[in-house]
Amino acid sequence: LEGLVPVFNKLYKCKTFVKDIENSHNVAIDIVRKYSDIPFKPSKLTPYELLIGYDYKDNPITVNMKITPHIAVVGISNNGKTKCVENMLNNLRGCTIDILNSMDNDFMNFADRKINGEDNIIDYLYYISHGEEILEKPHYIVIDEYNVLSHLKSFDDILCDLLRQARHRNIFIILIAQQLQLEYCPFRDLFNARLCFRQLNKHAIFSFIGQSVDNTDLKQREF
Repeated sequence: LEGLVPVFNKLYKCKTFVKDIENSHNVAIDIVRKYSDIPFKPSKLTPYELLIGYDYKDNPITVNMKITPHIAVVGISNNGKTKCVENMLNNLRGCTIDILNSMDNDFMNFADRKINGEDNIIDYLYYISHGEEILEKPHYIVIDEYNVLSHLKSFDDILCDLLRQARHRNIFIILIAQQLQLEYCPFRDLFNARLCFRQLNKHAIFSFIGQSVDNTDLKQREF
């Protein structure tokens, strides 16, 4: 049956999954459409739930920041990281959002909430990390191109300090990077939710996720 999988995939332009049925000699075959065919559709969620995408059966995939606070999104360039986070933010209601170190043509719906420039970013994070108030609404801080900022003096120390206290103050971090193995981000374990797009090799995916993954042959927009 495994030999029929590529035949079904090509014939129906789909993805085919073969599963053993417990306590039976039979198998179940799921034939589902490809992810690229699924358009983004807004979902009604709480301000703590991020809509990160859809599975192959068109069901929304979400992550709850109250349960698994802070999310890191990693992958090589031009594979969907930023667009995925944009969709997360566009679906959020009842919260505030600040975006750090973004390109001019990204996050266009949040142009008034962008903070760029190395000194401005350091000052902003220092101010936020030294606050004590508990915010009434959840506040999201998106940090794009982390690997570009990580070389700045004190940047990692400030961010690490913020991550340790942020959830208790109703603040949540979304970090976007091309590389987030431990050698690049020693406080990676403070991100309880991790979303991995295509990487250069399987080791990078394993190192970031922290466990083996059945399918690491990811295409653009797949995670």
